[in-house]
Amino acid sequence: MSVTTHDIARECNVSRGTVDRALNARSGVSEKTRQLVLKKAEEMGYRPHQLARALVKGKTMSIGVIVFDLYNSFFASLLNSIESMAKELGFFVNITLTNKDPAREIECIEHLMNGRVDGLIICPVNRGEEFAKYIRTLSIPVVTVLNALEDDHIPYVGINQFRAMYEATQYVISKGYGRTIFFCPPIANRDRMNVYSQEQRYLGYLEAVSNSETPVESTVFTKSAYQDLIPLIMDSSSKKTAVICSSDIFALNLINHLKLRGVNVPYKVGVMGFDNIDENKYVIPALSTVSIPIQQLGEVAASVLIQKINQEDTLTEGPPFHFLNYDIIPGQTII
Repeated sequence: MSVTTHDIARECNVSRGTVDRALNARSGVSEKTRQLVLKKAEEMGYRPHQLARALVKGKTMSIGVIVFDLYNSFFASLLNSIESMAKELGFFVNITLTNKDPAREIECIEHLMNGRVDGLIICPVNRGEEFAKYIRTLSIPVVTVLNALEDDHIPYVGINQFRAMYEATQYVISKGYGRTIFFCPPIANRDRMNVYSQEQRYLGYLEAVSNSETPVESTVFTKSAYQDLIPLIMDSSSKKTAVICSSDIFALNLINHLKLRGVNVPYKVGVMGFDNIDENKYVIPALSTVSIPIQQLGEVAASVLIQKINQEDTLTEGPPFHFLNYDIIPGQTII
């Protein structure tokens, strides 16, 4: 059974009010009595109730984080960096998963709000003005990562997805690929859920192809069935062909499917990824990709949120987009 302030008061033969003042370093109690209470509390293994302490401090010193799932190592790495920075700043982290379900995302937000977290970091599944308005009505600050809500009042931390894919596509074209296939299954869901990051990558690809000084044959493939993609890749076109994938997960799965069919990557077809997830360390040939600074992403997201919680953020104008640097990783699957 947990120890209460009433138990400590009885053992010290003082009032409960005196114990409260001693434990919370308030005036109205002698130093001798304060030390007596603190020593007895330690001996008895007293731990203050989190919500009760929150009523005193006005904070629970905890934040909520809502992401899709942990199947993708990207999110596991992101959560580690958020937790590390939050810990450094004196906060705990509560994690919930949406499994890309918009309704579940609302449930996660309500659950964390009921637990009185001081702020939220969300990779949103929901989109649109109605959801943005809902987020604005919350009584705590919110920061989005990867998927933005196009609202000047809701901060976003990530890279410039459009520019990164634009440059990645330019890199592929510069290697002499006259035929490109953009592989992006999430785009098929953009009418019903937030696929901001994927959509920006898609638009960046289209812009790069459009602006190319050399003619490039372009195809966009949004189905998730690799068996339908392979025949398209193996078309009898004489042009050097590359598949530009909107994420490394798609790229790695595609390479496996191609290998099973005896298709050599990169000599028969090039493959470009995006994200630079941890699994890439173990892939041969090394995947050509775009590297997102996951460690920095989590740290900045946590720092921006906690600044807002502590009311240290003085940004009042302009879109609160916090863009981080990215790198094109040449790898060995685009040659």
